[in-house]
Amino acid sequence: MSDASSTAPQTSAPEVRARYQRSARNYLLDQKFQLKYTGFLVGISLALSVALGMLLWNASSKIIEQSRSAVQQGIRVAAVALMHSYRNPAHEVALAAALRDLGFTHVTCSSQIAPLIRIGPRAATAVVNAYLAPVVESYLEQVRRALGDARLLVMTS
Repeated sequence: MSDASSTAPQTSAPEVRARYQRSARNYLLDQKFQLKYTGFLVGISLALSVALGMLLWNASSKIIEQSRSAVQQGIRVAAVALMHSYRNPAHEVALAAALRDLGFTHVTCSSQIAPLIRIGPRAATAVVNAYLAPVVESYLEQVRRALGDARLLVMTS
């Protein structure tokens, strides 16, 4: 008695692998597949762009609302620290300009004060600068007025 599996031709693992690689390669070189795949990727990227745009729109409108209420409460100093601004500070600079337009008198961007990779130390530095800079500026202005025509030089680190 012989069973059916003993009469079937045996294929080795390298032969199966080579056959699979040939079929996958042929499938990837098929122009119809490439068009479908490209269309699928474009559709996904458009959907993600729309979703991300809506999230950013909602987040920016909430930031503007909260900033307006802070200005109404008398807060005039802000620190801006965004995640990857050490690499590209454009969003921080744009947000700082928007905050100034809303009525903030002193806005500190973390990317300008301490362009570090880590957000924690960069944000802490920006907050400390935003807190102390107006106080130090008013003190230095008082010293300038007291000196009259003399020149005031201040060393910074």
